[in-house]
Amino acid sequence: MRPLSKAELEQLQRWFRLSTAKRLRAMLEARALAMGIIRGRLRRQHPELSQREINMLVLEEISRRER
Repeated sequence: MRPLSKAELEQLQRWFRLSTAKRLRAMLEARALAMGIIRGRLRRQHPELSQREINMLVLEEISRRER
């Protein structure tokens, strides 16, 4: 594992200065953004699928990545 750069260390310091609530909000917003990006890509790849089917594919993709 490579050592962290000065910029990365500064970012971590800013992150740890945030309250727990603000860190949680940032993580939830990042998760929503990632899911939206995945959902948009799947919708472009499968325009024939319903929103429910797209949502199922999103969940399947996320569960595959967590393994």
